[in-house]
Amino acid sequence: MKKRLQVQKGCRIDKIDVMTSDAFEGEYKNCLLSIQKESHNSFYITVETPGGGHLYDGWWLHGGNKTIKDAVKEALMGAKLI
Repeated sequence: MKKRLQVQKGCRIDKIDVMTSDAFEGEYKNCLLSIQKESHNSFYITVETPGGGHLYDGWWLHGGNKTIKDAVKEALMGAKLI
């Protein structure tokens, strides 16, 4: 079955290579998203354009209890894709 992630209303990611509770790799609006959970309260996020530029490259530190879906939403919002 094809993996899909509904991030919010009107925003669904259909191109997903990896989706676990600790990692995500996929594509949205031709940008590559890579997210890795590093501890209970941090994710490392990169969002790369087709030309190799970075729209997001860094740590997302939060108060804990965030999911990979929350991190994907943070990546898209931080990269100004949604």
